[in-house]
Amino acid sequence: MPDGLIVAMARRTRIVSTLDIHSYGRESRDLHVALENLRRFLEAGGRVAYGTDLGNGPIPPGIHAGEVRHLVRAGLTPERVLETLTVRPLAPGEPGDLIALSANPLEDVGAFGHVALVVRAGRKVR
Repeated sequence: MPDGLIVAMARRTRIVSTLDIHSYGRESRDLHVALENLRRFLEAGGRVAYGTDLGNGPIPPGIHAGEVRHLVRAGLTPERVLETLTVRPLAPGEPGDLIALSANPLEDVGAFGHVALVVRAGRKVR
């Protein structure tokens, strides 16, 4: 992508990552191009939201650990990855959902692939 377009997008747009759709868990030229474009977008001050192309190929439901690893490869820290997975902070008194992982994702982003508990609207989800 041209530098000017990257900079313009970074000023106005929050993009949704869908990196693994370029490789389905394998290395590919398309994945490397997408990673480089995202790296440049982030360097220009762009914001990214976690997302997948669930339903387009063999992408598993839930938190896709491969997508998370690609975000790190593009330059996000584990803290920033966690922010991409969060829609926004909750307002006081607002109900929240909960996802518990089996390890600390700030120490190992692979922990996003090991969801131990999901609570949605106050109910445990299997």
